[in-house]
Formats: sequence, structure tokens, C-alpha cells
Amino acid sequence: MLDSLKVGKLLLAVASENELEAVFSGLSLDRGLIPPAWKSVEFGSVTILHTGVGKTNAAGAVSRELTLAEGDKSQYSAVLSLGLAGSYDQNLKLGDLVLGLDHVLLDEGTISDGGWVTLERAGWARTVIRANQGKLSKKLSKYVEHQGNIGTVSTISGTDRKMEIYKKRFEVMLEVMESAAIAEVCDKFRVEYVDLRVVSNYCGARNPTTHDFPKALARLEELVSKL
Repeated sequence: MLDSLKVGKLLLAVASENELEAVFSGLSLDRGLIPPAWKSVEFGSVTILHTGVGKTNAAGAVSRELTLAEGDKSQYSAVLSLGLAGSYDQNLKLGDLVLGLDHVLLDEGTISDGGWVTLERAGWARTVIRANQGKLSKKLSKYVEHQGNIGTVSTISGTDRKMEIYKKRFEVMLEVMESAAIAEVCDKFRVEYVDLRVVSNYCGARNPTTHDFPKALARLEELVSKL
């Protein structure tokens, strides 16, 4: 599918080893080739980058890769982030595919007696990053069940109380740990950014009915097999 999309050289950013195993399996690649965090492997016009989990790893690894590619005639035309996500919306089904629109830093700001103040409101940095959309985003949108805003956090909402706190801050559909950081980097480098996520769980307290990680990983493998 990637060849038919004709979007140029693609950087595929994946955070965790479990997600990478699904990606490599879907592409019929030897899992022994999975690189360590902040390292990448190249397969023709696609480079697979193991970013590591979290905002710091994601921003650092993608920045490094894009910097190394600067000045190269075949520098990246797009960054595609693939992985699992928790859903704030109970109407989404476990295993659904979501294309990210706005990317929001849900837990970067200050807390005072007056309540929560975002970095943006404080005048320090952006809180909401609109992904640079182009050919890849338009073409991949037809492969997903939903499109929506994605919240990026450092602390996952494993309790209902934490989930409710995050939900009150912004209107977001999913919770992840990397997207907004990569969106910010891609915006600075003027590179298209696309984030595709598979719903693996519902945010908040966990019980057997609120998560299905094997199903989500299988859906991720199925998706990349089309690539």
C-alpha cells in the first residue's frame, strides 16, 4: 500500500517493543531486526524507528532521525506514528482504528488554588498542536473507523478519578504517551505527521471488560500487513 500512496520516504515511529513486534510481524520481517530505542532500520522507502515510550523519548528519537536526514535528497516527506491507545469514549470499540487530528498535552501546566492552567494560557508553550496534514493523512483516513483529537500524557489514567480530571481539560478521544511530542517536532521540521492508533482499552479503572491488548495488537498487525 505504501508504494501506491506515493508519499515519498516515510519514517514509521513506534514506541514500545510489543507494538514493534506487531508491526514487524505484519510486514513479515524478522523480529530479531527490531532496533533498540532511538535506533532505526531502513527497508526501501520506509524507515522504522523505535522511539521508546513517553514524550521525552518520542521527541528526542524523532528529532534525531529528522536531523540526520536533513540535507539528504531522500529526506523524509512524512512521519507516521503507529500504536495502541486508551479511549475516553465508551462508544468506540476495542480494536477500532483512529486517525489523530489535534494533539493535546493534557498534563503539562500548573495547578494552583485557581485550578488548572495550561502552558499555553500561561504564555510558556503550546498545548494544542495541529498535525501537518498532507497526502498521507488524506489517503489513510479511509482506512480508519474514527477521527478525533488525541491527548498525550506522562501519567496514564488508570483510575476513574484521573480520567475525569483529564477529560475536563480538553475534548479528546484518545489517550497516548507520545503523539503531541512528535506532532510538535514534525511541525518544527515542516514534515507531515500522521498518527494512527488502535483502541486497546478504555481509560480509567481496569477490569476484564475494559481492555483487550491482544485484540488491539492483532488489529495493528493486520493494518501494517496492508502497508
